[in-house]
Amino acid sequence: FLICAEGLIKEDQQKAELGEIPKRYAEHQRDIIKDYLFQQFGSFDVSEIKYGLLDEFKNDLHRRQPSSNTIKLAFSTLGKGVKSGQGKLLRRVTVTKDLIYEIPFIVYTFIRPSDLKTMQHKHFEIRSGARGDYLYMPIPEAMKHDKPITSLPRAAYYYKKLREHHRQIGYGLDEDFLFLPDVLNRDSAYDKIAYQREAALTLVKQKPEEAVTLHALRHTAIM
Repeated sequence: FLICAEGLIKEDQQKAELGEIPKRYAEHQRDIIKDYLFQQFGSFDVSEIKYGLLDEFKNDLHRRQPSSNTIKLAFSTLGKGVKSGQGKLLRRVTVTKDLIYEIPFIVYTFIRPSDLKTMQHKHFEIRSGARGDYLYMPIPEAMKHDKPITSLPRAAYYYKKLREHHRQIGYGLDEDFLFLPDVLNRDSAYDKIAYQREAALTLVKQKPEEAVTLHALRHTAIM
């Protein structure tokens, strides 16, 4: 909601400069947003703003006793902020170290992204070779692999870092999952990784497109 409301302030400012709306109206609406809406709804996703939150907001307004015009404008402005956010990806996403290690892990092991849901530490063995340590992965046939996978050497480095990180937070045992081990629902864990990737792309100003997927990353690495 905070993102949508800030966008609405900028839009009003532009309209006022073009003479499409009165400058005083734009300023009043900006004050409403900053004095009332930011505090009440700033931390919520637009999709979370439903009857319960609106009822709390109404009660808060009556306690503060603004004018009837202010109350009317507050709800009108709130409606504009909610409407502008409909259909947008505005999840609050925490990008974790799992994503940092997962990306190079896929690059250097060539595993299928779907395997991330079920892989456990017991599926990995660090071996030494002429070019240094590498990963030997005797993944069960139940995961649609009929032969063990051998990684490039760099994968062992990221695997060690990942397991060290998980041990620091109470995971990293053989039976623990490789990524997001605290999320028991593995479909949810996979979705969380996907959300993190989209958030990371947004932060570097890369619009997430259909082709920018974990599968595309794997295929690029193989080529």
